Amino acid sequence: MAACVFCAATLFGSDLTPLPGFSGELAASYSTFQRRPFDLTDRSDVTMKAVLAGFRFARPPRGDLGAGTPETELRARFVFPNAHTEAAENDAVPDRVMADGSGRYDNFSVLGRVPLGASLSAEAGWGQRRLTTDDLVNIGRSYFNFSEERANTSENTVYRVGLRYRGPGFEIAGHGERVSLLGRTNTANEFVLAGGNFWGASLDGRWRHGRLGASLTLEGLRGAMPVNGEFAPAFGPVSVSGATSMESARLELSYSFSRVDVYIAGTYGRTRLPFVTIAPLGAETRAYDDGFFVESASRDADVEAALRVHVTQGVRVTGFVRVSGGTEEVTLTDATLVRPSRTLNVQHRSYFPFLAGISADFSVGGTAP
Repeated sequence: MAACVFCAATLFGSDLTPLPGFSGELAASYSTFQRRPFDLTDRSDVTMKAVLAGFRFARPPRGDLGAGTPETELRARFVFPNAHTEAAENDAVPDRVMADGSGRYDNFSVLGRVPLGASLSAEAGWGQRRLTTDDLVNIGRSYFNFSEERANTSENTVYRVGLRYRGPGFEIAGHGERVSLLGRTNTANEFVLAGGNFWGASLDGRWRHGRLGASLTLEGLRGAMPVNGEFAPAFGPVSVSGATSMESARLELSYSFSRVDVYIAGTYGRTRLPFVTIAPLGAETRAYDDGFFVESASRDADVEAALRVHVTQGVRVTGFVRVSGGTEEVTLTDATLVRPSRTLNVQHRSYFPFLAGISADFSVGGTAP
């Protein structure tokens, strides 16, 4: 599970070849996403502890066609963890900001695939990541006081349709995507709402030779997003248009022993959004309250690994971990265009692994090998 709503990391990263027939899966995980400026005077993070559930029906392709993807599949995965948010600046920062709060992270993905012939399948999917948080914010006051409440919403919903072609030991798939993005922040001093629908595309290639498998996935979208704001003291409506893009590349490698499967993957992604609504920093909080729009351009990379053990017939247990890091350039622009723009350089980091957990998948009826 990815704590970041707009990053390229997948809902369940270690997506090894599934059990045939009907199966279910359960997982527990700890996940955190942290933002800090390079001078380390500030930090803000979102932390989640989650139980995840899913079910699946899968039928493998005939003969040696494909590279592990089922010919027929129906899959659904769900996770709705509570989120804890925390932010703090150093005491030496004038009007330093502290925040503490909670929220809810709604995650699900649904996939369907049907064969159109021996070598061709049609597939469609729907996925959503939605994080809502409510914080008590303390701006320049003593401990155990608060200045305002803050409500943040971040949402990324994807609808995908495509075709997958299989040959001996390989497969290739192309998809068209309709992506809905939304960011909203609201306090007593401002209301900022950004959202839009975008067309994107993805290309997925997979290869398998004996016990060794590999895949490469490319995905991207570009466009412009309307941003509407109201700022104290006048609260007059102000609108701008912000450049929006999301691009990623993901490489996966796997190797299967007799009772153990090993998986490793790396992802690189670039995102440009006209808002920051996940783990806002103190400088961003003051900028919103002072009537500034916020634009973010980030680059992130993550590496994940998994070890799956075949416990018994139809039961497999997987341990997984993901570490992540990146950089972000945040531009603060005055809504009235009178005051000069400012730039804030931010790093994404975590002292604990970005994601760690354990999962189990099991066939219904125990008939799978």
